[in-house]
Amino acid sequence: MSHEPSAAPPPAPREIGRFARLVAVLLVAIGTASRAAPLLDQGGRMLKQWPTEDGYLMLTIARNMALGHGMSTADGTLPTNGTQPGFNFVEAVMFALAHGDKRNGVLLTQGLSIALALVAAWTLFRLGQRILRERSWGGDAAAIAAAAWFASPNVVPHSMNCLETGLYHLLILRSLLVWHRFAERRAPETTAAATGALGLGLLLGATLWARIDGVFVVAAVCLAHLGVGVARGGAAVRARFVEAALAGAVAVAVFSPWLIHNQLHFGSFMPISGTAQAFGAEPGDNLSTVPAKLAEYASVVVPIPDALERTPGMLALWSVALVAWLAGVALMGRFANASERAYMVVAALLLAFFAVYYGALFGAAYFMARYLSPLSIGFALATTAGAFALHARLRDGAARRALPAVGAVALLALAAATNVRLYRNGTAHMHFQVVEWTERHVAGFQWMAAVQTGTLGFFHDRTVNLDGKVNPDALKHLIAGTTARYVVDGRFGPGRGAIDYLADWVGIARWIANDPIAREFKLVVEDAALNLGVLQRVGAR
Repeated sequence: MSHEPSAAPPPAPREIGRFARLVAVLLVAIGTASRAAPLLDQGGRMLKQWPTEDGYLMLTIARNMALGHGMSTADGTLPTNGTQPGFNFVEAVMFALAHGDKRNGVLLTQGLSIALALVAAWTLFRLGQRILRERSWGGDAAAIAAAAWFASPNVVPHSMNCLETGLYHLLILRSLLVWHRFAERRAPETTAAATGALGLGLLLGATLWARIDGVFVVAAVCLAHLGVGVARGGAAVRARFVEAALAGAVAVAVFSPWLIHNQLHFGSFMPISGTAQAFGAEPGDNLSTVPAKLAEYASVVVPIPDALERTPGMLALWSVALVAWLAGVALMGRFANASERAYMVVAALLLAFFAVYYGALFGAAYFMARYLSPLSIGFALATTAGAFALHARLRDGAARRALPAVGAVALLALAAATNVRLYRNGTAHMHFQVVEWTERHVAGFQWMAAVQTGTLGFFHDRTVNLDGKVNPDALKHLIAGTTARYVVDGRFGPGRGAIDYLADWVGIARWIANDPIAREFKLVVEDAALNLGVLQRVGAR
């Protein structure tokens, strides 16, 4: 027997209370100011605060695309697929509008990133309204959750890093909103709704173009969609199975040109950046990082200092806090309605997929906050809804009446203080010391190489990547253990130029002990305080 409700669900309330609206507006103002303020200093802070090392890798590829060199690095001479293509195409448009100018291209990209973050926050607000529409406080909670997420110091840097993260968040949110509407339709479900499944599949395919691990989003949405059918029983199970299969197939078909391109031209469906990032990683390497990162997102606006993340005592603390938070969400699930349960299923699947894959099966622990950042969406909504639900269950009294004001002041103060901290530290960049030395000592026509070439390669065009993240030749030598020979014998560009300089963090100075390099290079800088090491080819001018 089918268990379909006969009545249409109530519409998502658009109105929110005056107090919640005020708090949300102030949070959005904090988040906007935090993102925009560094852009006012276009000669310094704009280039240092938000674009990360990997962000500059994508900016380099985008600029080469705008200049007609295709997806490439090293002055347009080394083809690459070490990128997430969706946002890279968008960045290429920004550089085309800037006529290839580096500073203006970065400025346009960051301006667009602010717009994407605002639209993402609005989409989270609409998603929260829809999920919580049967709660008297649902509109207020949705507004606070979306605004706090937008202003979160744990989210702001990821939305402005000149990587795909901001677009990825928006497409995930849009996919969840469209799916929730589709999954909750109340028309008889004796046959599958092919048009709705096709539209959902197209959106999920766009999410894959934004970031390849969007496959977890596709899997979670399709499985949750089937789960809704199982809950309703009868013909709904068969219809939802067909819809989920169709949406997933369309998503893969939309993304397949990129997969085919990767396989034909680079020998693997996985971009070389993923292969390089996972090289040498051991299963479970990142598990100790997961609790602190998830605890950050559960708190919404409280960042955890790196030094306090992985010590045994603090790891135990974050683990206990995370388990307590999950237990609270599970308790909320006992009182959830059908709309809320549907979303909780897809959020739980996303949590399992991302946490297990990046915690147990992948490397690059330094990037865990970015890899897990899609989970910040569900955490912000659950934490805020939980706070409102607890407040609603309190007995009327002075404490109950005072809590909203106290909570709002604390939330605004934390958001403002932590974003001021982001700005205060905004002139420090982990790789600009290499750029600044290069600008003083290396001519534009000379070839350089480094393990980390994102920032350096953006500002010095003739830079060869050695860690394989964007250089397929370097990846082959990395796997074969012949990187030193590649440095010594490699020839690049139309003039077949040799590498004249190796410049990176101070650890690269130790490469002078490697026999092939020792015969051809000399150590010219080893500055631990500046974290800079430079090797120069003997005879290079």
